[in-house]
Amino acid sequence: MASGRDDADRPAESQTSSKNPYKDPDDGRQRFLLELEFVQCLSNPTYIHYLAQNRYFEDEAFIGYLKYLKYWQRPEYIKFIMYPHCLFFLELLQNANFRNAMAHPGSKFVGQPGSAIPKGDIRNTMGDRRKRKYVY
Repeated sequence: MASGRDDADRPAESQTSSKNPYKDPDDGRQRFLLELEFVQCLSNPTYIHYLAQNRYFEDEAFIGYLKYLKYWQRPEYIKFIMYPHCLFFLELLQNANFRNAMAHPGSKFVGQPGSAIPKGDIRNTMGDRRKRKYVY
């Protein structure tokens, strides 16, 4: 009879332990910080270009992860964002055309000041300063 009672107790114990098989030791803080860091990395067009070049945007699981990360646009989370333009890029990454365009070699300069003009062209546009004649 004692064994009958022990058998009846065991399923109840296993049911309570199966409800929460994994207890997060830091209550999600680590995950929060990792997702925050990743979202803010999206503020860098060169990093987005890297993701496109390495075919991350072809993985449906990764596309689903980008959709999941849209929760950072809500007011209770947006206050933690230091680089708000990362949310702009996160929104653009929801579009398949933008993801495909970011694989192009020149796209890593998207959004950077003077990106349309190579650096060598903007220097010395006024000519050599020593040869300039000033009118007073």
